[in-house]
Amino acid sequence: MGAPQQWFSERRGLAVGLAFCGSGVGGLVISNICNAAIRTVGYRWALRIVGIIIFVLLSFATCFVRPFGDIKKTGGRGKIINWYLFKNPMFTVMFFHGLITTFGYMNNELTSFFFYIAHADALQLDSWIGTNLSAIMSAINAVSRVLTGYMGDKFGRFNSLFICTFMCGVCCLTIWTNVHNEATLWVFAILYGFFGGGYVALFPAVQPQVVGLENISPAIGLLYTTNTFGYLFGTPVATTLINKTTPPTYLYGALWAGATIIVGSLFAGWLRILKGGFKFAKI
Repeated sequence: MGAPQQWFSERRGLAVGLAFCGSGVGGLVISNICNAAIRTVGYRWALRIVGIIIFVLLSFATCFVRPFGDIKKTGGRGKIINWYLFKNPMFTVMFFHGLITTFGYMNNELTSFFFYIAHADALQLDSWIGTNLSAIMSAINAVSRVLTGYMGDKFGRFNSLFICTFMCGVCCLTIWTNVHNEATLWVFAILYGFFGGGYVALFPAVQPQVVGLENISPAIGLLYTTNTFGYLFGTPVATTLINKTTPPTYLYGALWAGATIIVGSLFAGWLRILKGGFKFAKI
């Protein structure tokens, strides 16, 4: 996860996008595998099958991915928790951007898989529509990570991070809240998948410009460890809001996701201002 930022500078956004697009491609395949496995062998064996696939693939990644230099070049001050990073105002703002955004961000493959199937069921659509929506969104997500990474290199990574995060929230508040049929669900999956891919690619791409390569390893560890709280608790909160009524109402989940992502995008905008001021430029 932290390797592409270290090896590239001028085309860092594109490099990170290419590296991260693999999870989008994986989501394209894994959605149909999960659905087929749940139907045939049950959800327990479906989880085991996915776990085995992930273990094998990550084993290959562990063997081939290498850091740039040694710990002296990228490991910061070598402490377990590097609190000194918070002395950097830009890092503090970026920390809260990631933490808040992940409470509403529903674009990781497992969360979107279950949400799309559940929403398709609520609309009385065939369950394969939800599965295919998740797969198509993953494919769009993969392409988006490459395109938005390239866009970040051309027009500014901080500019692009703010735009993609903000548009994710807008998609939730304007489209997901108005999903009442298959067509609108498709529109939401496509647009949210595109801008969500931009968020995933650009969040790590700006990190070296915030903390410097000498602190990149502890910064990545701290940012993604704390982001876990958003992924861990954000989806259950959204699920609780959705299930407040019978039948479930996805309006409340959409409002929760959209509001938290919009608030997170404001921190991305603040980060952009700290980096380049209010001037209209490539930042």
